[in-house]
Amino acid sequence: MIPLTRLRHSERFYLNPDLLERVDTHVDTVIRLTDGTEYIVVESGAEIARRVIEFRAQVLAVASLLQSGTVPTTESPVDTTADTGPDTDSEGAAGARAELNAVEEHLSSAWQPADGAVR
Repeated sequence: MIPLTRLRHSERFYLNPDLLERVDTHVDTVIRLTDGTEYIVVESGAEIARRVIEFRAQVLAVASLLQSGTVPTTESPVDTTADTGPDTDSEGAAGARAELNAVEEHLSSAWQPADGAVR
């Protein structure tokens, strides 16, 4: 899920990026979902694209960890963006962050959008 902010009332909500059909950025940023639902949000089209890419990189990183058997066994998913410090960091969380960093580095060097707008 990616966090977004509605233009009206500054209401924060989370969106499943798999439901995105397109993002229009004329005057306001309008997100159109596959079921026809539209949201007007504060974030720019480039920021939404960055968040979707980051979300998918996290999914790939976690999938890779699951395949290798190195995912920590906890009730909740590992927050790979939180800096918990050296004393409280588990090996699993550190490994997840390292894997995510490697995936993000690969994506940033290999992925080029058609219009060059997001980097």
